[in-house]
Amino acid sequence: MKFNEKVMMVLAVVFVILLPAVGYSAGGQVNDNPLSYWNNGDVKHAIVSFVNAATTPGSKSFVPIEDRLATFDMDGTIACEKPLWLEMAIAKEQLKKIAGESPSARANQPYKAAYEGDDAFLIDNFLLAMATPFTGWTVTSYQRHVAEFMTTNQHPRFNMKYKDLFYLPMLQLIDYLESKDFTVYIVSGSNLLLVRSACYEKFGQESSHCIGTIAATTVIDYAESGPQLAICGYSFGPSDVEEGKVQNIFDLIGKFPVLAFGNTDGDFEMLMSTDSDKYPHLSLLLNHDDDEREYSYPEKEYKRKNWLGTAQENGWRVVSMKKDFKVVFPSTSE
Repeated sequence: MKFNEKVMMVLAVVFVILLPAVGYSAGGQVNDNPLSYWNNGDVKHAIVSFVNAATTPGSKSFVPIEDRLATFDMDGTIACEKPLWLEMAIAKEQLKKIAGESPSARANQPYKAAYEGDDAFLIDNFLLAMATPFTGWTVTSYQRHVAEFMTTNQHPRFNMKYKDLFYLPMLQLIDYLESKDFTVYIVSGSNLLLVRSACYEKFGQESSHCIGTIAATTVIDYAESGPQLAICGYSFGPSDVEEGKVQNIFDLIGKFPVLAFGNTDGDFEMLMSTDSDKYPHLSLLLNHDDDEREYSYPEKEYKRKNWLGTAQENGWRVVSMKKDFKVVFPSTSE
């Protein structure tokens, strides 16, 4: 065997040995930095280490593909929720439109609050505000309206379309998990119809992998395209917050996640649901501490106090938007 051939053979063997350590993306390209939108630090290291251990056969922390479940809250975890979360922003716009066309309507709540910009009233009476403008709409019309709002309306502070207000590091993390055969569910307190429409519009999330507060609907017609449903109320079954998230995860998936990501005390129970002796788990809580690039949340916002203390007591990883996110939003809105 010639010298050059020996060298090539040695290099080939080294390449095969090192290939798993380097890693490849789902697209087949070398991926030695799978979370490039994240700053290097303890949080990024913890995520990558957890995923590597969970997906390495023979590892004590190996998780079979069928049990690699990850759940993410939507508002405030993968997308901006200030000054109003997406569902409320859409409801406010529609209430304001109706109030502008009808003096009699704007004399009554919640039209009056939307017309006058009284966000405090809308937030305090969020079920009334979100249900009122869309009762009677078909599901198809509502979901089309959500998609149109996201692509045409701009956030009042960032002057970016709502579709661009999803955090790049979080979308990248979801892609990373899916490339490692994790099944990702979006578990939101928002209306399920909205969650399905928004997440599909932004990153192609399958409807069956979205969990939210269920709007009451009724069949109003049968057409060639299938049954036509209309919205006839807001909430049916447990609201998808706090313990309701855990109930809905179990009812709709039948298993609990090994990785969960939230941002408020309404997500605490979902993070607790990962705690199982069967497999290792990772629970993460996003801390909004970046006034410059997004928002900083005062702890007094939460119903349950000692937000960071609760995370520490339960061993959850606190993710600092300021320190751990290399970027937050796209640099430009297309």
